[in-house]
Amino acid sequence: MELGVLVENCECLGEDLKNIFDVYWNIPKESYPKTIEKEAYYNMKRPLEVEIEGERSSIYLATSPKELNNRDRTWDLDAIVTEIDNARESLDIHVMDYFPLFIYRQPQVHFPIIDDALRRAVLRGVHVRILAAALHYPEMGTRFLRSLASLDSLNENATIEVRIFKVPSTDVDSIVVSRERRTHNKFMVSEKAAIIAYTRCTSSKVTAGSMNKVMRNLFSARTFK
Repeated sequence: MELGVLVENCECLGEDLKNIFDVYWNIPKESYPKTIEKEAYYNMKRPLEVEIEGERSSIYLATSPKELNNRDRTWDLDAIVTEIDNARESLDIHVMDYFPLFIYRQPQVHFPIIDDALRRAVLRGVHVRILAAALHYPEMGTRFLRSLASLDSLNENATIEVRIFKVPSTDVDSIVVSRERRTHNKFMVSEKAAIIAYTRCTSSKVTAGSMNKVMRNLFSARTFK
């Protein structure tokens, strides 16, 4: 299962995406320094203003790793944490894996930034729901998720729900496509914004190649549930 966004008739956003592609394309070339110095058209402080179904909204692209970002490009970790911190009512998150670790390093190193932001959200009264596939190292991943879930009802405002998503199948299917019985979606929705992401909630995806599309003010006149 995958989730993406189709954007039509928006040349300016396409050009900004092309700038991101050009950075990676030109890494082995002498022209690379000039490519990465090309300023990002839009970012968290200067998003693209658009109209979606008659509602004024804004959108920008955030990428990783930070070292390969165009000048003034928003780092996707900053985008994720900012939107978590901006949430005041609800926060729905769908990820494949949840590890607040540099999981592929030896020894593994704690990576608390997103985890801390989620805990802040729960404790200030945001209703947080997390849906995870827990595909890789499920015993480890579920321990971190249980730690988050333990915050539920910690104070009168704290509410968090965590569920593990696994695609049901027959016995034959489980043998043939056992690895594919999971969701690969990665997105986050609050009452103010949506992030359609490549990033898992692990350190490897904010220190390696990834890109998030951040859309704000989408729900000013309607509720997403």
